[in-house]
Amino acid sequence: MCGGVVGGEAGRDLGDEVVLWLGSGLTGVAAAQTPAEKQYAAPADEIPVLEARVEEQEASLQGRIGEISAVGAELEAQSRADSARARASDLGEQTSSLERELASRRETFEAATTGCQEKARAAYKGGDLQGLSSLLSG
Repeated sequence: MCGGVVGGEAGRDLGDEVVLWLGSGLTGVAAAQTPAEKQYAAPADEIPVLEARVEEQEASLQGRIGEISAVGAELEAQSRADSARARASDLGEQTSSLERELASRRETFEAATTGCQEKARAAYKGGDLQGLSSLLSG
């Protein structure tokens, strides 16, 4: 069949060679390692040690992630507090400004009221009812 003798011992020898050749080819392919695999391959007894190191590093990283998250939360809370303080300060300034404006308007109102009252008294005392009537109407 593969160009060899088909029967007897010669045929069996050819078949064994083909099987042997195929088997060795598969072993070579399955066992082939890339240069990186050869360079970084660890002996079997070191694998548990390396796995333990990886677990330790992962635990350490998880701890650092937790710390960073906690700091982030604190910074966020501090930022909100700073914003609230700034807003309170702005509102305090607005309140002061409005209080000054209200005081000024009250003074203006009181001055106008006092002026009107004085004019009304003067018109009443002078007997000028017509002047009082025009004062009251506008």
